[in-house]
Amino acid sequence: MDSLILATYFMNTHTVILDKFRSYTAQPLVKILVFYAFTAIILCRAMGYGGAKGIDILFIALTLLLLSAISLTRYLLVIPYILLCALYAPVGEIYGSPSVAVISALLQTNSAEANEFLHTIPASCYLLPLATLLILFALNFFIWRHTISIKSILSLSMIFIIVVVARTISGGVQSIKLPDFFLSAYSSLNQYHQQIADLEATTGFVE
Repeated sequence: MDSLILATYFMNTHTVILDKFRSYTAQPLVKILVFYAFTAIILCRAMGYGGAKGIDILFIALTLLLLSAISLTRYLLVIPYILLCALYAPVGEIYGSPSVAVISALLQTNSAEANEFLHTIPASCYLLPLATLLILFALNFFIWRHTISIKSILSLSMIFIIVVVARTISGGVQSIKLPDFFLSAYSSLNQYHQQIADLEATTGFVE
């Protein structure tokens, strides 16, 4: 008898928990956050980072969500960034995140070499840029059609600030994949130009 009562109690408790979970996940903001988290995983891989940590997913998801809340930053920052990831995705899938070698190969490649490179890329590598473009399509036609309340934006902004401050104290924001991608590209570009300048100076000296 006691066992039956105990089993009934656990079944009722389990049902209540499931109902609350369904109710919570049915909220539009939760669905939007989950989609942005999925987007962050795809974009991390497109930038050339094989594994995405929780902090990277959270940082990118919150960054995209908050920037997308304003039309100006959505069109000036979010959409160009996603398109850039789609373009870089085949390179990132094969060679990883930006480096001097990658930047040199991209800048020194002519149209014939670029065409040859595109033909040597495995067909599976084109799935990633396609997925990135599909993400942008879904954002534009489904996610961005939902209006997020000011209260939710303020709450998410506070979480974003806490994440940035905590990461700055522990290891630096530059160690997160999103800022690291642009910092690595900028640093690699500077190193590339420096190498070219050194090579030209050496050649001129020899002549």
